[in-house]
Amino acid sequence: MHKTQHHHLSPLVVEKQVAYSKSHGGFESARAIVQCKLRNCRLLLSGFLQSRARAGYANAELLRMYQTQIQIVEHTTEEAKDHPSLFRLEAQASRAYWKAIALICHQDLLWQRVYPHARGSLNILLNTGYTGLARRVMEKIEEVGLMPEFGLLHGASSGDALVYDIMECFRQSTVDGAIIPLFSRKKTSLTEKGMKHGFWQLSTRLDKYYPYEGKCEKLDRIVFLEVMRLKKCTIENIIWTPYTHRWGHSWKC
Repeated sequence: MHKTQHHHLSPLVVEKQVAYSKSHGGFESARAIVQCKLRNCRLLLSGFLQSRARAGYANAELLRMYQTQIQIVEHTTEEAKDHPSLFRLEAQASRAYWKAIALICHQDLLWQRVYPHARGSLNILLNTGYTGLARRVMEKIEEVGLMPEFGLLHGASSGDALVYDIMECFRQSTVDGAIIPLFSRKKTSLTEKGMKHGFWQLSTRLDKYYPYEGKCEKLDRIVFLEVMRLKKCTIENIIWTPYTHRWGHSWKC
């Protein structure tokens, strides 16, 4: 991630942001981020299961088991009292999620999510998508006038912590949902042509319109509006609840 220029930041907003990151409202916002992410993970798996229901998907029960594990953790986050507890729960659900993704994408039993030095085509495409998403989120954070270093869920050791916080709410809808179908039909890796198609899919998803507040908005606009809402919550010291992505076919843009 590139270095952020801070000359345009308001000292008052920076002071509020630092205080918010350590406040009760900030912690509850971190909880909401984790819950948002786990919901998206669970519903992405639901969509895949539904699309395979008529085909008699052989691994349906195993996939449902991973989905149930994520759902249990999603509910358990209500009991978390501090950031370490939230991180442990998020990590627990992430392990189940990536096992499910490996199963869907026909990866071998030893497959792992690797960042940043990935070699396999699945990890390469995921990393490419997340990097593109991170750049867009960073742009909107800078535009709104918040400091990317002060996150709510991710700590200072994460670097641009706020970028990673906000990304958690968009990973499944913009990146994972674009990449998984490329591997779900018995393709453990992609040819050069397949990789080019994957990069094109990612570019399309990042420029796509999504349902938001009763309208169809481009991803950049949604991120901007969400960061603006977060800034308002930061200044007023109230809980920020990320937007809820609409899965399925109830609303198409």
